[in-house]
This record gives sequence, C-alpha cells and structure tokens, in this order.
Amino acid sequence: MRQILFIIGIIGALISTGVLGFKKVRLHQSHLKAGQTILMIEAFRQKQHRLPATLSEAGQLESEDSLIHYQLEGPNTYTIWYGLSLGESSVYSSRDKTWTTGG
Repeated sequence: MRQILFIIGIIGALISTGVLGFKKVRLHQSHLKAGQTILMIEAFRQKQHRLPATLSEAGQLESEDSLIHYQLEGPNTYTIWYGLSLGESSVYSSRDKTWTTGG
C-alpha cells in the first residue's frame, strides 16, 4: 500500500511539474510573439508614417482567441498585451516603451 501511495505521489509531482513547465513555455512564447508584434507595428509605422488601426492591417492574422492583443491609443501610441493568468496581463505601452503587469 505504501508503494502505491509513493508511486501516486511521484506521478502527481511529475504531472504538476509538467503543467507548470508548460505554462512557463507558453508565457515565454507569448512574450516572444508580443515582441515580434511590436517590431511589425514599428516597421509599419516607418513605412506608412502612421500606426495601423488593427494588427491585420499591419500584416498579422488576428482572431478573437489571439494570444496577443493590440489597441491603438492615439495617433502615435498603442498598447500590446497578453494574459499571464486569470485577471492578470503583461502590458506594453509604446508611450514609454515599458512592460508592466496588471490586473
């Protein structure tokens, strides 16, 4: 019986480690994708002398379930964000070129 409980404990630990590892990989991929999106928006700005109204206009496919979100704030500023967890996002402001975490 102790061996079964030990094995169940080991399996649980492996599963939780895998889940946490997957979450870290997904967040890293989201941050990389957000960085690529910023580069694409800035390339659009250089070429068109304005910001795109949407990510689609900049050349990125977007859908309702996209991981990366874009909002045009004004003629010269925009915000990029992606979810970290329920109610928490990583947010990039082009105004000051910084990332913040918010809820």
